[in-house]
Amino acid sequence: LRVQPSYPTNLQGSGLGAWVEVEFDIDERGRVINAKVVQSSGGRSFEKAALRAIGQWLYRPLVIDGIAYEQTEMLESFRFQDRRVRGTASRIER
Repeated sequence: LRVQPSYPTNLQGSGLGAWVEVEFDIDERGRVINAKVVQSSGGRSFEKAALRAIGQWLYRPLVIDGIAYEQTEMLESFRFQDRRVRGTASRIER
């Protein structure tokens, strides 16, 4: 389940755009935990919208040999533009 962030209502009509990168983990039940903004070109309103949305996401848990595992250091990027939002997900390579 992926809920897309809403363009901040306090900025509608401003013509502002931004991008926000969020790092997070996925627990054994598939819920997003430990979400934090790692980079952003916009203000706090865009960051809050991204964190609020990603906190509602659900994933299929990673199961190996019948055991569910936490997945760490996931990365999602959101682009806010003209009241639209686009997101792309990837795993952080370290």
